[in-house]
Amino acid sequence: MANCSPKLPISLIIPCAGDARDLSPLLAAVESGTCWPAEVLVVDAGQMLNGSVPCAQPFASLVRVIEVSSHLFPGAARNVGCQAASFSWLAFLDLNTLPSTHWLEAIYSSVQQHYGAVFALGATLYLGKTWQQRLFITATYGERPLPTLPGTIVHTTVFRLLGGFLPGVRAGEDTDWLVRVYQFGIQPIPWAPTPLRYVAVPASLPALTRKWFRNYRSCAPVVFHLEAHKTVYFVAANLFLFFVAFNWNSLAADWRESSIFYVANVTKIFLVFIMLCYLCIRGLVMPLRRGSAAMNVLPTRWLVVGFVCAVLDLAKLLAFVLPPWRNRSGLVVSQSNVR
Repeated sequence: MANCSPKLPISLIIPCAGDARDLSPLLAAVESGTCWPAEVLVVDAGQMLNGSVPCAQPFASLVRVIEVSSHLFPGAARNVGCQAASFSWLAFLDLNTLPSTHWLEAIYSSVQQHYGAVFALGATLYLGKTWQQRLFITATYGERPLPTLPGTIVHTTVFRLLGGFLPGVRAGEDTDWLVRVYQFGIQPIPWAPTPLRYVAVPASLPALTRKWFRNYRSCAPVVFHLEAHKTVYFVAANLFLFFVAFNWNSLAADWRESSIFYVANVTKIFLVFIMLCYLCIRGLVMPLRRGSAAMNVLPTRWLVVGFVCAVLDLAKLLAFVLPPWRNRSGLVVSQSNVR
């Protein structure tokens, strides 16, 4: 870009665990914007950038790479960037979440037009190039933009009120932070978001399963603690139904085949019924609620979607059962971590 775009009083925070090739498309997307942030703070959480900035002047003069002395998870890296921010508005992007040319200008104009606004929530649309990626999107994220931390802008007074991001988990720290936003009674302003584009959906089922297992195993003990009671009730109800199904003929008919309450093969019927209900809900109902068109899941594709969901749910179950992964070195981020 030959000329400088107008600069907004915003510090853009980008945690980066990859190298310059991973960062370059994101910086190019920000550079092509109708407005630029006043500074771009790239936290080198993976120690792979070596201080390099994969973009040209004049935009490169706005980019500062912050090197840390240890590998950090995204939440801890964002905390470092927020501590180093020079401006009163903070914006967040992640690798592989590419903004449109007018994203920053639109969201900043929105908070300026609403008196007292301190928070505007971003949105992300998940895109796939291959049929496998599109199938995985149908089974997981859905085909509507989702509210996300990437693309969000927040005033520093609110950030200090809410506290930083959870530093010791690999994923879910953004969800935890957004939950705190609503718990403090802060509502996002009514604006028409220009969604970011997420372009790194795994290309194979094993890769997607590994990602789900890694993320849920990391964040399960801290991010999903509020779901504990609902999970207990759900498990208890299912155990009761299984008990009734396996003992129906004994309890209701005393094993007398002449009884009107006797049901042949009741256990098999119940198991098939449970599996069909699961496939219908996960493969058909939930994708439709997430924005998928009926033609994208019917007449038989919903069975494949349901199978993908079953694999991912098993991975999540295993992640909940096993001890969590933690990044103990990233639990506390001080100035000594920053080079």
